[in-house]
Order: sequence, then C-alpha cells, then structure tokens
Amino acid sequence: EQQKIEDWLQTLVDEMKRTVKKTIEDAILEAEQVIFQSADKDISGLIEKYPAQMCQIILRAIWTHAVEQGRAETTGKRPNKDLIQTEMSGIVNTLKDMLRKTEDPEDILRRTKLESLITIQVYQTDAYNKIIGGDFEMEKQKTIRMEWKHEDRKLEVKITDFSFKYFYEFLRATEKLVITPLTDRCYISVAQAINLQCGGCIIGPSSVGKTETIKDMGRTLGLFVINTNCSKEYNSAALTKLLKGIVATGVWGTFDQFNLIAHDVLSVIASHIEVIANVKRSGLAKFVYPGESQDLGETKHLPTSAYFLSLIHISEPTRPY
Repeated sequence: EQQKIEDWLQTLVDEMKRTVKKTIEDAILEAEQVIFQSADKDISGLIEKYPAQMCQIILRAIWTHAVEQGRAETTGKRPNKDLIQTEMSGIVNTLKDMLRKTEDPEDILRRTKLESLITIQVYQTDAYNKIIGGDFEMEKQKTIRMEWKHEDRKLEVKITDFSFKYFYEFLRATEKLVITPLTDRCYISVAQAINLQCGGCIIGPSSVGKTETIKDMGRTLGLFVINTNCSKEYNSAALTKLLKGIVATGVWGTFDQFNLIAHDVLSVIASHIEVIANVKRSGLAKFVYPGESQDLGETKHLPTSAYFLSLIHISEPTRPY
C-alpha cells in the first residue's frame, strides 16, 4: 500500500529531529572533552566541524557549565571567580580568533555563522561580568542557559525559573539579533507567559525588532516560527486557518502589526484565542474549533504551540496651543 504524503512528510520531520538531536549530543560531548580535558581549551576545531546551530548550543552549554560550577564552589553568595574565569578564557581567545576570520568577504555562510557566534559570546561575557559584580543568583536567572541532560539524552533551555525542552528543528545559519537589556526583559516576559499557558504581545514603534525578538527566541529553543504580516485585507477565515495550523503543528506564530486588522475580524479572532487558551490550560489533545461542527472532526492540539502579537505604538498627536 502506498504511503500517504502526510505520513511521509511526518516521517521526514521525525528523522530530521533525530538527526539534529544526535548531532547536538555529539557536539556537546566533544566540546566537554576539549574544554574540560585538553590544556589549550581551543574550540575552533568544533566551530569548523559543526553547523551554526550546534555551535551556538556549544557556546551556551559551556557558559552554563562554567557558571553552575562556579556556584558549586561558592562560599556565601560570591562565586569562585578564578574557576569561572578559567573556563571562560579559552572561549574569549576563540572569540578574538573569530573576529579575525570574519575578514573574508567571499564566504557569506561562514561569515554569518561566525558573526552569530560572536554576538552570543559578547552577550555571555557581559552577563558573566554582571554575575560577578552583582547578585549571583538573580543575574544568572536572567540569562539564557542550556544544559545537556546525559541521563535523559535531552537538551534543556532555561530562562528565569522556567525550563523548556529543545525542539530540534534544523535551523540554517542566520544573523543573530543583538541581545540588549530590553531583549532580556522581553525573553523573561515571554517565558513567563508561556509558563502560564498564555500568548504574548509586544508594543513599540515600527522597525525596532519586536517580531525579530520572538523569532530569535524561537530559534534559541530550536522551534519553527511562522510570521504573518497583518493588514486590513485579512478576514476571519484566513486568520482562522493560520491559528488552526499553529495549534495543530505545535509551532509558534507571530502576527505582525495586529492592530491593522479590521475591528469586526478582531472580535472573532479574540474569541478563538480565548478558546485556544482554555484548551492549553486544560491540557486537551483535541478539541472542536470554534465555529465548526462536530461532524468535521476535532482539531489536534500540540502544547508547544504559541501565538504572539506585535502592535505599532502610535504616539499621541501634538496638541495645538
């Protein structure tokens, strides 16, 4: 019997995730040998060997191990600075080497890969300095941390007190969003919203990185993010299809400039989002989508799905004197 196309595609996705997971495991195990057993602690060979996605995970996992090890050696509230600095020194030297290697303008893919790694390492270096100079536990909780669980063979991503499981979607080398204190606050807010089975909404001026922040966080979790640029032409039927697809496939969806949608369409979609939120809190695997009859069947719900809105902040007009 010939296999259905949707079954074949699902098999392809499952195999992709197994391959990504195995490659991540191999990369982290090799990184642990280089960092914790070799004398020079040079990870440039790993960066050359593995794709950008795995290299970013390596940098974050090494940093997390160094900070956690520093806490284990803490007396009182102050970490062992020398221990963490020893773990970080090899990465800082590699960072300088990366800067030199990005001078070649011909290899765009390699340049993008190295630039994204440099961005992450600069962020982690700044975070390390804040941890040393401030409250250890508070500053550590604010930073993205990754840890490979050897017993369970899974990658765990932590933001504040909430832990995500990595989703192992293969992601190409893309430019990395520069992580600022404002970006950190957005990450914390989104993480807490997901923990409460809610969505998220980012408000701000146009072209400041609202949607890109959500997409970057999704890439950090190894998750596919679908972006939709909303307009007045969107009707409730089109947005319903998008929401159903997001819920059924377990991806993240971002609706850019959501406030441009007509008011009558917004009222319909708001009721749909309310139903989806209740389904997520109830933990249902299937549900009847709003506006559809039982005869059409139930819609599948994957708990990893999430929806986010971005709204353009319109300042008040200047009042005449």
